[in-house]
Amino acid sequence: MLLGCLLPFNGKNEAEVAKAVRKGNYAFSDGIWDNVSEDGKDLIRKLLKFHAVDRATASQAREHAWFHYAAPELRRSTPLQSFVIPDLLRFSKHSAFQRAGLPRFCPRF
Repeated sequence: MLLGCLLPFNGKNEAEVAKAVRKGNYAFSDGIWDNVSEDGKDLIRKLLKFHAVDRATASQAREHAWFHYAAPELRRSTPLQSFVIPDLLRFSKHSAFQRAGLPRFCPRF
């Protein structure tokens, strides 16, 4: 969601999306994913492994090439902007249906 502003799990409704999440079925088929680098997609793939034991840890994810090449500024310890946490909390309270209707490019929900 943070890289593509769109969930990689597809479905016609919340139940189908939930089923895709449980099965680990995702796709980068929407055109918006064309703007996400292959390193970015690879990082997402490593984080969306169905079995937790197969999933990249936070430390492993932080060492991924995407952080080194596509987002070098994230390698430094940078404080979050004051609006980030409240925005994420507000976003998390929306239903999947509401989140699906939010602007596609994530402008402050």
